[in-house]
Amino acid sequence: MSNGILIYLAKLWFSLVLSGLFVASCTFLESTTKPEGQLLFVGESEDGLDSEAFVYNLEKEITNQLTDNEITDYYAKFSADGKQIAVAAGLPMPGIVLVDIETQDLYQLTNEETLVGYLSWSSDGEWIAFSKDMDSGSVNSDIYRVNIDNSTVSKFFGTDGNDIRVLWSPDGNQVAFSSNFEAIEFNDYDVYVYEIDDASIVRLTFEDSDDAPLSWSPDGKYLIVSSGTGLDNQDKRFFLLEVDTGNKEPLIEDKNYSTGKNENSAIWSPDGNWIAIDVDGRICIMDLKGELYDCYTEGYKYILTDWGP
Repeated sequence: MSNGILIYLAKLWFSLVLSGLFVASCTFLESTTKPEGQLLFVGESEDGLDSEAFVYNLEKEITNQLTDNEITDYYAKFSADGKQIAVAAGLPMPGIVLVDIETQDLYQLTNEETLVGYLSWSSDGEWIAFSKDMDSGSVNSDIYRVNIDNSTVSKFFGTDGNDIRVLWSPDGNQVAFSSNFEAIEFNDYDVYVYEIDDASIVRLTFEDSDDAPLSWSPDGKYLIVSSGTGLDNQDKRFFLLEVDTGNKEPLIEDKNYSTGKNENSAIWSPDGNWIAIDVDGRICIMDLKGELYDCYTEGYKYILTDWGP
Protein backbone atom coordinates (compact mmCIF):
# COMPACT_ATOMS: atom_id res chain seq x y z
CA MET A 1 0.00 0.00 0.00
CA SER A 2 1.36 3.43 -0.91
CA ASN A 3 2.38 5.57 2.04
CA GLY A 4 2.35 8.71 -0.10
CA ILE A 5 -1.24 8.36 -1.28
CA LEU A 6 -2.47 7.13 2.10
CA ILE A 7 -1.05 10.22 3.82
CA TYR A 8 -2.83 12.60 1.50
CA LEU A 9 -6.08 10.66 1.14
CA ALA A 10 -6.32 10.68 4.92
CA LYS A 11 -6.34 14.48 4.85
CA LEU A 12 -9.60 14.42 2.90
CA TRP A 13 -11.46 13.65 6.12
CA PHE A 14 -10.61 16.95 7.74
CA SER A 15 -12.68 20.10 7.42
CA LEU A 16 -12.28 23.71 8.45
CA VAL A 17 -14.40 26.36 10.16
CA LEU A 18 -14.77 28.95 7.45
CA SER A 19 -15.58 32.65 7.43
CA GLY A 20 -16.80 34.88 4.56
CA LEU A 21 -15.40 35.10 1.07
CA PHE A 22 -14.79 38.26 -0.87
CA VAL A 23 -14.36 39.01 -4.55
CA ALA A 24 -10.74 39.44 -5.57
CA SER A 25 -9.62 41.88 -8.23
CA CYS A 26 -11.03 40.18 -11.31
CA THR A 27 -14.29 40.26 -13.25
CA PHE A 28 -17.03 37.73 -12.54
CA LEU A 29 -20.46 37.14 -13.98
CA GLU A 30 -23.53 38.53 -12.24
CA SER A 31 -25.09 36.05 -9.81
CA THR A 32 -28.07 34.06 -10.97
CA THR A 33 -31.22 33.89 -8.85
CA LYS A 34 -30.25 30.56 -7.29
CA PRO A 35 -27.52 27.97 -7.77
CA GLU A 36 -28.25 25.10 -10.14
CA GLY A 37 -26.85 21.67 -10.86
CA GLN A 38 -25.69 18.84 -8.63
CA LEU A 39 -23.27 18.70 -5.71
CA LEU A 40 -21.13 15.58 -5.46
CA PHE A 41 -19.64 14.44 -2.19
CA VAL A 42 -18.45 11.41 -0.28
CA GLY A 43 -19.94 10.68 3.12
CA GLU A 44 -18.35 8.82 6.00
CA SER A 45 -20.35 6.07 7.67
CA GLU A 46 -21.29 6.36 11.33
CA ASP A 47 -18.64 3.85 12.39
CA GLY A 48 -16.00 5.70 10.35
CA LEU A 49 -14.98 2.51 8.56
CA ASP A 50 -16.57 3.18 5.19
CA SER A 51 -17.53 6.02 2.88
CA GLU A 52 -19.92 6.24 -0.05
CA ALA A 53 -20.66 8.67 -2.90
CA PHE A 54 -23.74 10.92 -2.80
CA VAL A 55 -25.22 13.54 -5.12
CA TYR A 56 -27.48 16.43 -4.12
CA ASN A 57 -29.79 17.92 -6.78
CA LEU A 58 -30.08 21.65 -6.07
CA GLU A 59 -33.32 22.14 -8.04
CA LYS A 60 -35.15 19.14 -6.59
CA GLU A 61 -33.49 19.42 -3.16
CA ILE A 62 -33.00 15.66 -3.12
CA THR A 63 -29.96 13.66 -2.00
CA ASN A 64 -29.29 10.30 -3.65
CA GLN A 65 -26.74 7.76 -2.49
CA LEU A 66 -24.88 6.45 -5.55
CA THR A 67 -22.72 3.71 -4.05
CA ASP A 68 -23.42 1.20 -1.30
CA ASN A 69 -20.63 -1.29 -0.75
CA GLU A 70 -17.93 -2.38 1.67
CA ILE A 71 -15.26 -0.52 -0.30
CA THR A 72 -14.15 2.92 0.87
CA ASP A 73 -14.94 5.53 -1.80
CA TYR A 74 -12.30 8.20 -1.28
CA TYR A 75 -12.97 10.69 -4.05
CA ALA A 76 -15.44 11.30 -6.90
CA LYS A 77 -15.77 13.55 -9.95
CA PHE A 78 -18.49 14.27 -12.52
CA SER A 79 -18.08 13.63 -16.22
CA ALA A 80 -18.43 16.79 -18.34
CA ASP A 81 -22.05 15.97 -19.26
CA GLY A 82 -22.97 15.15 -15.65
CA LYS A 83 -24.29 11.70 -16.56
CA GLN A 84 -21.56 9.69 -14.84
CA ILE A 85 -19.21 9.97 -11.92
CA ALA A 86 -15.81 8.40 -11.52
CA VAL A 87 -15.03 7.12 -8.03
CA ALA A 88 -11.60 6.41 -6.56
CA ALA A 89 -12.29 3.20 -4.66
CA GLY A 90 -10.14 1.79 -1.88
CA LEU A 91 -9.42 -1.62 -0.45
CA PRO A 92 -10.12 -4.43 -1.01
CA MET A 93 -10.60 -3.49 -4.70
CA PRO A 94 -8.57 -0.32 -5.34
CA GLY A 95 -9.20 1.34 -8.68
CA ILE A 96 -11.59 3.60 -10.56
CA VAL A 97 -15.31 2.82 -10.73
CA LEU A 98 -17.79 4.53 -13.07
CA VAL A 99 -21.33 5.11 -11.81
CA ASP A 100 -24.30 6.00 -14.02
CA ILE A 101 -26.20 8.80 -12.25
CA GLU A 102 -29.64 7.76 -13.56
CA THR A 103 -29.45 3.98 -13.21
CA GLN A 104 -26.73 3.81 -10.52
CA ASP A 105 -25.11 0.99 -12.50
CA LEU A 106 -21.42 0.48 -11.64
CA TYR A 107 -18.56 -0.38 -13.97
CA GLN A 108 -15.04 -1.20 -12.78
CA LEU A 109 -12.84 0.87 -15.11
CA THR A 110 -9.45 -0.01 -13.61
CA ASN A 111 -8.09 -2.50 -11.11
CA GLU A 112 -4.99 -1.22 -9.34
CA GLU A 113 -2.46 -2.80 -7.01
CA THR A 114 -2.06 0.49 -5.15
CA LEU A 115 -4.53 3.16 -4.10
CA VAL A 116 -5.75 5.72 -6.62
CA GLY A 117 -6.31 9.32 -5.62
CA TYR A 118 -7.34 12.72 -6.95
CA LEU A 119 -8.91 11.83 -10.28
CA SER A 120 -10.18 14.29 -12.92
CA TRP A 121 -12.08 13.94 -16.21
CA SER A 122 -10.97 15.48 -19.49
CA SER A 123 -13.42 18.02 -20.94
CA ASP A 124 -14.25 15.72 -23.88
CA GLY A 125 -15.11 12.86 -21.52
CA GLU A 126 -12.65 10.46 -23.15
CA TRP A 127 -10.02 10.30 -20.40
CA ILE A 128 -9.65 10.30 -16.64
CA ALA A 129 -6.37 11.50 -15.14
CA PHE A 130 -5.38 10.24 -11.70
CA SER A 131 -2.40 9.90 -9.38
CA LYS A 132 -0.96 6.59 -8.29
CA ASP A 133 2.28 4.89 -7.24
CA MET A 134 3.78 2.25 -9.49
CA ASP A 135 5.59 0.79 -6.48
CA SER A 136 3.33 -0.02 -3.55
CA GLY A 137 6.20 0.76 -1.16
CA SER A 138 6.97 4.12 -2.71
CA VAL A 139 5.96 7.57 -1.49
CA ASN A 140 6.15 9.11 -4.98
CA SER A 141 3.09 9.18 -7.24
CA ASP A 142 2.95 10.06 -10.93
CA ILE A 143 -0.02 11.14 -13.04
CA TYR A 144 -1.66 8.49 -15.20
CA ARG A 145 -4.66 8.50 -17.49
CA VAL A 146 -7.17 5.86 -18.51
CA ASN A 147 -9.17 5.77 -21.73
CA ILE A 148 -12.89 5.45 -21.02
CA ASP A 149 -13.64 3.37 -24.11
CA ASN A 150 -11.03 0.63 -23.72
CA SER A 151 -9.80 0.97 -20.09
CA THR A 152 -6.20 1.35 -21.29
CA VAL A 153 -4.01 2.92 -18.59
CA SER A 154 -0.85 4.83 -19.52
CA LYS A 155 1.51 7.21 -17.80
CA PHE A 156 0.50 10.82 -18.50
CA PHE A 157 3.40 12.71 -16.93
CA GLY A 158 5.44 12.86 -13.76
CA THR A 159 8.32 14.42 -11.89
CA ASP A 160 10.94 13.12 -9.47
CA GLY A 161 8.62 13.96 -6.58
CA ASN A 162 5.17 13.02 -5.32
CA ASP A 163 2.63 14.27 -7.90
CA ILE A 164 -0.96 14.40 -6.64
CA ARG A 165 -4.24 16.40 -6.71
CA VAL A 166 -4.64 16.31 -10.49
CA LEU A 167 -7.15 18.77 -11.97
CA TRP A 168 -7.82 18.91 -15.74
CA SER A 169 -8.57 22.39 -17.16
CA PRO A 170 -11.98 23.16 -18.74
CA ASP A 171 -10.49 23.44 -22.25
CA GLY A 172 -8.53 20.21 -21.86
CA ASN A 173 -5.14 21.79 -22.65
CA GLN A 174 -3.69 21.97 -19.14
CA VAL A 175 -3.56 19.87 -16.01
CA ALA A 176 -3.02 21.45 -12.60
CA PHE A 177 -1.42 19.34 -9.89
CA SER A 178 0.56 19.48 -6.64
CA SER A 179 4.12 18.24 -6.32
CA ASN A 180 7.03 18.37 -3.90
CA PHE A 181 9.76 17.65 -6.47
CA GLU A 182 11.45 21.03 -5.95
CA ALA A 183 10.97 21.06 -2.18
CA ILE A 184 13.38 20.36 0.65
CA GLU A 185 10.67 19.12 3.02
CA PHE A 186 8.38 16.23 1.99
CA ASN A 187 5.18 18.07 2.97
CA ASP A 188 6.11 21.26 1.07
CA TYR A 189 3.88 21.04 -2.01
CA ASP A 190 3.48 23.66 -4.72
CA VAL A 191 0.92 24.03 -7.52
CA TYR A 192 2.08 23.36 -11.08
CA VAL A 193 0.43 23.30 -14.49
CA TYR A 194 1.30 20.69 -17.09
CA GLU A 195 0.95 22.01 -20.67
CA ILE A 196 -0.27 19.10 -22.78
CA ASP A 197 0.79 20.54 -26.17
CA ASP A 198 4.51 20.80 -25.39
CA ALA A 199 4.73 18.65 -22.24
CA SER A 200 6.15 21.58 -20.25
CA ILE A 201 5.57 22.12 -16.53
CA VAL A 202 5.05 25.60 -15.09
CA ARG A 203 5.31 26.34 -11.37
CA LEU A 204 2.58 28.64 -10.01
CA THR A 205 3.19 28.82 -6.23
CA PHE A 206 6.42 29.25 -4.29
CA GLU A 207 5.49 29.13 -0.59
CA ASP A 208 6.93 26.81 2.06
CA SER A 209 3.56 25.18 2.60
CA ASP A 210 1.19 22.52 1.35
CA ASP A 211 -0.44 24.16 -1.70
CA ALA A 212 -3.26 22.42 -3.56
CA PRO A 213 -5.35 23.23 -6.66
CA LEU A 214 -9.03 22.89 -5.76
CA SER A 215 -11.10 24.15 -8.69
CA TRP A 216 -10.72 25.82 -12.10
CA SER A 217 -12.91 28.77 -13.00
CA PRO A 218 -15.18 27.78 -15.92
CA ASP A 219 -13.21 30.06 -18.28
CA GLY A 220 -9.91 28.43 -17.26
CA LYS A 221 -8.27 31.71 -16.26
CA TYR A 222 -8.19 31.13 -12.52
CA LEU A 223 -7.64 28.41 -9.96
CA ILE A 224 -8.91 28.32 -6.42
CA VAL A 225 -5.97 27.00 -4.41
CA SER A 226 -5.50 26.26 -0.74
CA SER A 227 -2.30 27.08 1.07
CA GLY A 228 -1.01 26.80 4.62
CA THR A 229 1.06 29.54 6.23
CA GLY A 230 3.94 27.22 7.09
CA LEU A 231 5.18 23.67 6.85
CA ASP A 232 2.89 22.67 9.72
CA ASN A 233 -0.03 23.87 7.52
CA GLN A 234 -2.20 24.68 10.53
CA ASP A 235 -3.54 27.95 9.13
CA LYS A 236 -5.11 26.98 5.82
CA ARG A 237 -6.32 29.73 3.50
CA PHE A 238 -7.99 29.92 0.09
CA PHE A 239 -6.55 32.00 -2.73
CA LEU A 240 -7.62 32.97 -6.23
CA LEU A 241 -4.68 32.35 -8.56
CA GLU A 242 -4.45 33.76 -12.09
CA VAL A 243 -2.93 30.99 -14.19
CA ASP A 244 -1.21 33.13 -16.86
CA THR A 245 0.49 35.55 -14.45
CA GLY A 246 0.72 33.62 -11.19
CA ASN A 247 -0.88 36.54 -9.33
CA LYS A 248 -2.60 35.36 -6.17
CA GLU A 249 -5.33 37.10 -4.14
CA PRO A 250 -6.73 35.80 -0.83
CA LEU A 251 -10.35 34.68 -0.89
CA ILE A 252 -10.68 34.73 2.87
CA GLU A 253 -11.35 38.00 4.66
CA ASP A 254 -10.34 36.75 8.10
CA LYS A 255 -7.87 33.91 8.47
CA ASN A 256 -8.51 33.46 12.20
CA TYR A 257 -10.75 30.46 11.59
CA SER A 258 -8.24 27.62 11.72
CA THR A 259 -8.95 24.61 13.89
CA GLY A 260 -5.84 22.80 12.71
CA LYS A 261 -7.96 20.64 10.43
CA ASN A 262 -6.71 20.98 6.87
CA GLU A 263 -7.90 20.13 3.38
CA ASN A 264 -11.23 21.87 3.17
CA SER A 265 -12.78 21.88 -0.33
CA ALA A 266 -13.89 24.80 -2.48
CA ILE A 267 -15.61 24.17 -5.83
CA TRP A 268 -16.73 26.65 -8.49
CA SER A 269 -20.24 26.23 -9.91
CA PRO A 270 -20.41 25.35 -13.63
CA ASP A 271 -21.80 28.83 -14.43
CA GLY A 272 -19.04 30.55 -12.45
CA ASN A 273 -21.43 32.46 -10.19
CA TRP A 274 -21.14 30.49 -6.95
CA ILE A 275 -18.59 28.73 -4.76
CA ALA A 276 -19.41 25.64 -2.70
CA ILE A 277 -17.40 24.75 0.39
CA ASP A 278 -17.57 22.07 3.05
CA VAL A 279 -17.71 23.32 6.64
CA ASP A 280 -17.84 21.06 9.70
CA GLY A 281 -19.37 18.20 7.73
CA ARG A 282 -21.89 20.43 5.96
CA ILE A 283 -21.79 21.74 2.41
CA CYS A 284 -22.46 25.45 2.07
CA ILE A 285 -22.88 27.70 -0.97
CA MET A 286 -21.81 31.33 -1.12
CA ASP A 287 -22.15 33.85 -3.89
CA LEU A 288 -19.12 35.75 -5.16
CA LYS A 289 -19.83 38.63 -2.80
CA GLY A 290 -19.37 36.33 0.17
CA GLU A 291 -23.06 36.08 1.07
CA LEU A 292 -24.14 32.69 2.39
CA TYR A 293 -26.89 31.18 0.24
CA ASP A 294 -27.61 27.96 2.10
CA CYS A 295 -26.08 24.89 3.75
CA TYR A 296 -26.92 21.24 3.12
CA THR A 297 -26.23 17.72 4.45
CA GLU A 298 -26.31 18.51 8.15
CA GLY A 299 -25.75 15.73 10.65
CA TYR A 300 -23.39 13.59 8.58
CA LYS A 301 -19.69 13.96 7.78
CA TYR A 302 -19.36 14.88 4.12
CA ILE A 303 -16.42 15.82 1.91
CA LEU A 304 -17.36 17.97 -1.09
CA THR A 305 -15.64 16.81 -4.28
CA ASP A 306 -17.40 18.36 -7.30
CA TRP A 307 -20.24 20.48 -8.74
CA GLY A 308 -21.84 19.20 -11.92
CA PRO A 309 -24.56 20.27 -14.36
